[in-house]
Amino acid sequence: MVYIQGLFLYITLLFKNNKQVFFVRRYLVEKIWLTFFLLLLFFALVQIVKSRACFFAIYFVLLGSFSNVLVSHVNGGKMPVFFDHVSSHYVDRVIESDRHQNGNDDTKLAFLSDIIVLNKIGHIISVGDVLIFLALITPFFILVRRSTYHFLITRYMYPILL
Repeated sequence: MVYIQGLFLYITLLFKNNKQVFFVRRYLVEKIWLTFFLLLLFFALVQIVKSRACFFAIYFVLLGSFSNVLVSHVNGGKMPVFFDHVSSHYVDRVIESDRHQNGNDDTKLAFLSDIIVLNKIGHIISVGDVLIFLALITPFFILVRRSTYHFLITRYMYPILL
């Protein structure tokens, strides 16, 4: 609980009339649903770390983030995207973006770039994105499994043992 109070104190001090964080404050107000989701995710992650359900998930998030940053850094600060089987709508969005570039034969670390095609939603993701997704979703399944196991033991096995 002390950590949460410290976090709110830090956020309060951060948003005091500082011109550098005005954009962040305005963005948080405009995207209140995103702020709520991020806070909910933060509290869930705190509970996961406290219960040590899946401590390895932190390492996978770091590994996925590192691989995304590495491939972007090696290729001039932009993530290479290979447009082989992607819808034209997504191609137009990526071309307008300043964070992506078209991948070609000269792309370094191409296996870490955006190469995994999701046809149903028309997106391309990288290996790092997959690692981050798996790292964030796995602890929730482990917690649900543990709570179900605890429920079954206390509900059915405990009366038998008495």
